[in-house]
Order: sequence, then C-alpha cells, then structure tokens
Amino acid sequence: MKKLDRTIGLASVIAISLGAMLGSGIFVLPGMAVAKTGSSVWLAYLLAGVCVVPAAFSKSELATAMPASGGTYVYLFRALGPLAGTVSGLGLWMSLLLKTSFALVGFGAYLKVLAPSLPVVPTGLVLLGGVTALNIGGIGKLSKVLGVAVVLSVVGTLLLIIVSLEHYDPRRLDPLFPEGSIGFVGASAFVFSSYAGVTKIAALAEEVKDPDKNLPRGILGSLAVAATLYGLVTFAMVATVPRATLNNSLRPIYDFALAVGGPNLGIAACLLAILTMTSMAAAGLLAASRFPFAMSRDRLLPSALRGVYARFKTPAPAILATAAVMAVTILTLDVMKIAKLASAFKILIFVAVNISVLVLRESRVAWYQPKYQSPLYPWMQIGGIVSGLALVIALGIMPLFGTLVITALGLALYFLYSRKRTEHVGVVGKIGKRGDLTRDSMRERTEDDEPDESEAAVVVALFGQERSPEMLVELGAALTGGGRVQATHLSEIDEQTELDTLHGDDMRMQSLRRRIGAMAEESSANVKFQALMSRDLVRSVHAITSRVHCEWLVMQWHGRPRRSLTSLTPIGWLINHLPTNLAMFKDAGIRYVRKILVLPAPGPHDALVVRTADFLAGRWNATVTLARFVAHDRSEIEVTAEVDYLTQLQRLCAAPTEEQVVRGKNKERAIVEMATGFDLLVMSAPSLTLRNLVISSTEDRITAESPCSVLTLRTPRGQTHQAFSQRQNSAAPDTRDRLVDLLHPDTVGARIDVTQKSALMAHLADRFGKVLEGVDQKSILDAFLDREKEQNTGVGDGVALPHGTVAAAPRSVVGVFTLKAPMDYQAIDDTPVDVVFATLCPPSEREMHLRLLSGIARLTLKTDVLKRLREAETDDDIRNAISNCGKQLDS
Repeated sequence: MKKLDRTIGLASVIAISLGAMLGSGIFVLPGMAVAKTGSSVWLAYLLAGVCVVPAAFSKSELATAMPASGGTYVYLFRALGPLAGTVSGLGLWMSLLLKTSFALVGFGAYLKVLAPSLPVVPTGLVLLGGVTALNIGGIGKLSKVLGVAVVLSVVGTLLLIIVSLEHYDPRRLDPLFPEGSIGFVGASAFVFSSYAGVTKIAALAEEVKDPDKNLPRGILGSLAVAATLYGLVTFAMVATVPRATLNNSLRPIYDFALAVGGPNLGIAACLLAILTMTSMAAAGLLAASRFPFAMSRDRLLPSALRGVYARFKTPAPAILATAAVMAVTILTLDVMKIAKLASAFKILIFVAVNISVLVLRESRVAWYQPKYQSPLYPWMQIGGIVSGLALVIALGIMPLFGTLVITALGLALYFLYSRKRTEHVGVVGKIGKRGDLTRDSMRERTEDDEPDESEAAVVVALFGQERSPEMLVELGAALTGGGRVQATHLSEIDEQTELDTLHGDDMRMQSLRRRIGAMAEESSANVKFQALMSRDLVRSVHAITSRVHCEWLVMQWHGRPRRSLTSLTPIGWLINHLPTNLAMFKDAGIRYVRKILVLPAPGPHDALVVRTADFLAGRWNATVTLARFVAHDRSEIEVTAEVDYLTQLQRLCAAPTEEQVVRGKNKERAIVEMATGFDLLVMSAPSLTLRNLVISSTEDRITAESPCSVLTLRTPRGQTHQAFSQRQNSAAPDTRDRLVDLLHPDTVGARIDVTQKSALMAHLADRFGKVLEGVDQKSILDAFLDREKEQNTGVGDGVALPHGTVAAAPRSVVGVFTLKAPMDYQAIDDTPVDVVFATLCPPSEREMHLRLLSGIARLTLKTDVLKRLREAETDDDIRNAISNCGKQLDS
C-alpha cells in the first residue's frame, strides 16, 4: 500500500481547518442567514458551533485511532461496513467538491466590485488551475500559502470588527427573533455547513506529524477560533448595518465594510474575501481528493486513483480527477443552488461519525485504541446525534432531497461496482447476526501462524486484557479432568491492516508462551499454546471451537464496563450460538479456591452450573454451598419450595455440599455480601438479548460487584441437559414409561394450526391448563414465556423444547405437538420448527424435569421419532410414535 509523507505540523493543521471554514461562512452565508432569523444570526452561528462539538470530539478520537488518508470515509467504512463507506465516501467527495466549486464562483459578487467586466466563471477556472498546481506540488508549499491567507483573513476581519465599534447601535438588535424559533433553528441548520471544514483535516491524517496530539488540538482549536470569529463578526454586522441591506446579500462583508469605513475599506474587504475564498478552495480540493484516493485503496473505486506522484508524494491522480469534476461543475451547473442541497448530507455525516464512536467502543474491538478519547462518553455522542437530526429536520424538504440523490448515487456505485470487489464487512457486520457462520463449513479464514488440527477438551481464548492468563488456563485445565487444553491468544487486527507489516511472536507473546508453559509443567496439565492474528474475531473463535471439537470455551469477562451503553462481550453473537459450553471468568486475584458459592436457577443451565461447581470442587478440594435468594416479604411456603429445589440439585453433587436460602430486600446486595465469605461464585450466564445489552442483567451486576472471582456458565441450546445425563452414578432414565405416563390426551396434538411463537405458547398454556387442576393459564403462559426470554428453546433440526416451572403445579406434565406448517422459531440453526416437545414441572420435581428433558434429547438423537412424528396424522399416531421409539432405546 502506497504511503504519504507526514509533513503537516500543528500550525498547518489549524491553517488548513480554518482555511476550509472561513470562506463562505463569513463572506457569503451571513446575508442569507439574516434573512432567515434577523439580528439573532450570531446566536444561530454559535448554536451551530455547539452542535458541531460532539462530532469534533468524536472525530478527534477516531482520527487518533485511524490516522489514515480519507478521514470520515475510513471511519464509517471500518465501523459500519463498505456500503456505508461507499455512500459516505462518494457523498463527502461530491459535497466537498461542490462547496469548493461554490467558493471559486462565490466570490463573483466581490469580483464585480473590483472588476465589473471580468467574467466570473473563467476567472474561477484559472484559480482552480492554480490551486490544483499547489495541491500537486505538495502539502508543505500549500500549507504555507494557506497559513498566510488564514492569518490575513483573521486579522483583517478582527480589524473590521474594531472599526465597527463606534457605529454600534443596540436598536438594530431589536427584535432579536423576528422569525421566531423556527426561523432561528432553520438559520442554525443553514449555517451549519460553515463548520464542515473543522474536521476536514482528518482526511489528511496520514500526512500529519504526531497525529495523536496534533489532530485533536487542531480540530478543537480551529473550531474554537471559527465559532468565536463567526459570532463576533455577525454580531458586529447586525449591530451596525440595517437588516434591509444585509437580507440575502451575497457580499455581506463588503456591505459591512462600506457601512463602517466607506469605499476604501469596502475594496479592502473585497480583496480579503477573494483571498479567503481562494484559500478555502485550495483546502477543499486538498481534502476532497483524499476520498477517492482512500476509496480506491479499498477497491471501492478504480485502482488508477490510488497512485502517488513520486516527486512530491501527493495523490496526483485523485487530485486531478477531483479538479476535473470541479471544472465541469463550474461550467455546467448552478453551483450556488446545488451546494446548498448537500448541507443535510453533511449534517447526517456528522451524525454517522458519532454513531461510529458508539459502535467501535461498544463492540470492544481490540484494534480500536484511540490515543485521545472523547469526554462525557456516551452522552456527548448521543447529544450530537439528537441535535444533528433536529437540524436536518429544520432544513426542510429540498436539502433532504439532495441527500437522497447523493445516497442513491452511492448505493448505485456500491451495488454496480464496489460490492463485487470488497470482502470487508465492517465492525457492525461482525457483531450482528452471523448467518455466514450458520451456513458455511466453518473453515478458519484467519492467519494462523501455528496450525493445529488435533482435538482438545477445552479452548481457552486469550484476548490480551486478562488479569492472569495463567489462572484462566489453569481453570480450563481443571474443567478437562486431565484432557487437552488449547490456549489460543487472539490478536484482533482491522480489515485494512497489511499482514506483511506484522511480525510473528513479539516479546510479549514469547513471555506469555513461557509463563503458560511453566504453569502447565507445574500442574501436569496438557496445554498447547498458539497465537493467531484475526480480522474477524467471532469467526475465528467459532472456527477454533468447531475444529477441535471441544467441550468448553473459557474466556475472561468482567461484566459491563463503566461508561458503557451495552454488555456486549468480545464474541458477541456467539454467546447464543456457540457449539460448545461457555465459561466466562471474572478474575478477582484469588489464587486458591477452597469455598465455592453456587447460584442455580431453574432453567436450561442449572444442571450445568451445579455439576461444574461440583467437578471443580473435587479438583481443588473445595466445599460447595448451593444458595437461592428469597425476598424478605415472601412466605415460608416459598422458602420451603426453594429448599426442595436445592435438595433436588444437591443429589447431583459428590463434593461436600450444603444448602442455604438467602433472605433480604435486594437480591444483588444480599448475594454480593454473602460472596465475601467465598473464593468463587458460580452461576449461569445471561442470554444475549437486546434488553440485556442495553439494561445490564442481574448476573452482570453481581459479577461486577462481587468481591470474589465469578464463573458464569452457558451451554448450547442443543445440549442444555447433557450435564444432568452425564452425572456420576446416574442411571439412564426410563424414557418410554416416563413420557408415555405423563402424556395426556389434552397435551398431544397433531398438525396444529399456529404460525407464530406467541400463538404457540398460548396454545400450550390452554392445553396444559386443562390438565393441571388449580393452575391458571396465565401462570403457565408466563412460565413458558419467561423461559423463552432466558433462552430460545429452538434446539435445531426443526425441534423446539419449550419448558417451564410453575410453583402451583401439582405434578409434571409432558406435551408433544406437530405443526401444520413449519414456523420461524429463530432456532440455533435457523431451521423452521415443526415438532414441539413441551414440559411443565413444579420446583419440587426439578430432578424429574431434568430427567425428562435429558430423555427427550436421547429419544430424538438415537431413534427415528422425529420422522414418525412428522408423518403422524392423528393424536394417536403421536402417542404410538413415542411409545415405539421408547422401546427402541431399551432394545
């Protein structure tokens, strides 16, 4: 990949940013803004500046994490994917070249004052040729010219303000809001584009010296200077010049200077305007040309645009292509009108920049490591999004139409050209639903410097932020019971990183390899260590666990980080879709585990939680305490029910075990206080749901506050009760008698006509309510729905296993149903469901419930019961299929 030289210092950063802003923002737009809001125009400029602040902070952060040529395009491409990158890149390029073309013809009103006979368009083209030559000649020369122009512009404007002081008339400021709040907000949205140049320097980040410091300082410093200057000059303007003179004037600075200093000062203001507008055009061409340059490097545009002029180290093809389009625009289009249509698009791009920071931070991608971080996260970004959308609405229909046109062109470019040439998906594409992992052959596509195809009982995933990698690997070794452990360190790199720039084992990795080897030798554990570089962490983890056929994936997770919007883990979507058991460990620094606290909850994971805690207790010579929380105002009947439930689970344990019911007002506080007397807390991991991502779950809050180490466990949907069936000294369940005995005529149904999950749950509640005396249908429905919220019960192969626990149920009941047509159940393999096994039990029969679920799993895996059920035409056919297949298990 061709690189550009870093030649831009802090002074040049500020000069380029101000040069891109101080053109039309001062010399053209104030007159049109006065027509919209009157003497409050200076407040409109300040409000627009405030609305830019979140994007300025966000872009400062993004620029230090990705100091690459292309700026906003690069951030959106990497965060939101190639579609957003293509639309934004093309749109930014078009809006920026339109604004630059506008600067080259926008000085026409001033040119007529100095030379009425000089044609505007040919003069603009001559200036375009000059700024193009300056751009190709190198940023060093251009930045010097811009620096001089910016200093003259700022000094000249300040002198004009000083001269106007003796003409100040406060009566001109009354009324302050003649067009009301609508006109004021509309004016703020209209002048918003005056600040668009504040972040253009990010497009040149690859050419900035010490970007970690100079980019944030330059962006925020130039914003402060521009907002102050805009506010002062427009305040002085409306306080000294009649509104009728300023209304819709295309040369407001000339009118201002003429009013306070006469014709000579007016001519000086015209010269200053032409100089400033020309410098704005030069800075605009400089920034605009970097978008096609960056897009071509990502194969979204033809490769010819990625060339770099060897002598001056500038992207000459991109500069010339941008200048050519600008020339055609100046010759053929009404630039003054079209440039305004791009204003809404610019505001939406600023909104997208704030969204990108949210996406990159919340996804917790390892490669995103900005040297500068935006303050007040995430409220700064949320405020920027809300204010940006409000300004877009205030602009009206026509600017929105311009945004739609630009977006349509970007979509056409992506689908007709770019889509076929890029494999990138962006961060959003990796944290959402991964249909590619459920459909393809799970081949590992990461760069594995030490391939290993042998099987392992446990995979320990190390992401680089572990408190003690050795403790995590030791936990994995304990879970194997003597089996093989695959410890894999995953270094996540972004999609644009060139592999030839990376080295194999660095010193940190060599140290980690040595430490894990020493731990394995001391504990006689069979551990294999490997280091991988991955562009897609989710795919890598999924592929490794599938390839080695492991029973466990072990990783560190400390719960929801502070100043975070979500509880998303590094492997996100995989939590609900892993092909193996998942153990997430919060390391509190406790080296020796002698007392284990277990918090089982009736559901798909309680057998796994109890059996794992018991197994670890046996390995570490520890004791186990099974605990349930009961609120202080609950009855003794409920306490007795919880004790019965714990007694059922205690039978799964071989280690010394005791039971304890915890009373209190607040569950989290009571559990955290209890955990002070233990070394390890074991409980089930919450499901990855939208609610749990936005509002932290009880398990996440307990994990974050617990003083001891915490182990949260989760098992795949298709294996939810293997832990029970694998318990020591347990006899195989008598599936035939148990299922047949518990089936009732009302809980069997062939080809029932339901098409939605909610309707299915209501149907089950109605059927079970007819069988269970004294239990209302709502309690049954709530039990099924609560279980679905905890974990989708679609277990694959077209089978669903809804189950629930109802305290008032007098006994356990089983139901078997087939559907008239398969329904979308969001099952683990995305296969529509047409066979339903439903179970309902009281807490006191939890062991029977586990035995039933385990037996159903054996029945579906080891017989042809599913085929028979799908062929069943009547309820009797279903009962016969269950009975006959149960006999197959005994034969």
